[in-house]
Amino acid sequence: MSLAGLLVGWRIRGSVLDAIVAYLLLLFFSYSFSWVMACLGLLVPSPEVVNNATFIVLFPLTFIANTFVPSNTLPGLLQPFAEWNPVSTLTHAVLVRFGNIPAGTPDPTSWPLQNAMLYTLGWAVLLIVVFAPIATRLYQRTGKR
Repeated sequence: MSLAGLLVGWRIRGSVLDAIVAYLLLLFFSYSFSWVMACLGLLVPSPEVVNNATFIVLFPLTFIANTFVPSNTLPGLLQPFAEWNPVSTLTHAVLVRFGNIPAGTPDPTSWPLQNAMLYTLGWAVLLIVVFAPIATRLYQRTGKR
């Protein structure tokens, strides 16, 4: 994905170390979220249902976030949801590390966005602690059938 971005003009404006940290954060969060999806895949009866169930989980996390629009422009209850959404903090942390915060973007006012790296890492660890044992147990149970 980064190579495609580079082809269309995206650039990393931070240091090499910052870029490495950003990529590691993306990989760690993706790994942690894969445990959630593994649980979901082991709970549903068919591959077709997995696709629909995945959409139900991912839709609010990705679309009610600051991924596409600044969270301060969202209406009502969507704004706090977006500010506390781990996808928003992941996005913010990575943008900061890559040095790609858009000009004129106001400083974050919510605690999760002010501490985006810590908050995102906390969510990633929590997802692994909760869902890895569940997925392992579900896998062992399905293997015995």
